[in-house]
Amino acid sequence: MQRVEQRGPHSQLTIWTGDDGPVGLGATSVGVEYRGLLGQPSSYGLLAASYLHPKGEPRATFNPLPSQPGAVIPPVEDDHLTLGHLQAEYQQAIAEVVAQTYTGLHITAAVSGEAGSSVMVFRRLALLLTRLNTSDLTRPSTEELWRVWDNA
Repeated sequence: MQRVEQRGPHSQLTIWTGDDGPVGLGATSVGVEYRGLLGQPSSYGLLAASYLHPKGEPRATFNPLPSQPGAVIPPVEDDHLTLGHLQAEYQQAIAEVVAQTYTGLHITAAVSGEAGSSVMVFRRLALLLTRLNTSDLTRPSTEELWRVWDNA
């Protein structure tokens, strides 16, 4: 399943499961990709996770290798992408969000852009993943998704 939410000409969120998104995921993972004005700061990031047991300790664990290695589809122009590795500062931002939301995420895929990724992007992606944990992918509404993104 894939859901794409466009806001204006330069902002897009893609939410998916399985092989329906920019990278293939395992059956239990949910992915979120943000594409802004590509090539600019804070314009790209991809994060996927499976959810840890709800009664477990809120924490983030990292094993961000795409289940099906390869290029991001569609390609990201004007940026050099790194699949499967997150800078320590991005991991820290994700862990802080997870701790604040009392959620457990096991990061299963990650893609960062040399020019376009930032701590802010990965903080927002992590917050969206924690919100999606409580509902199916058709929820929350488009407005709520962008509200979460803007207020992260």
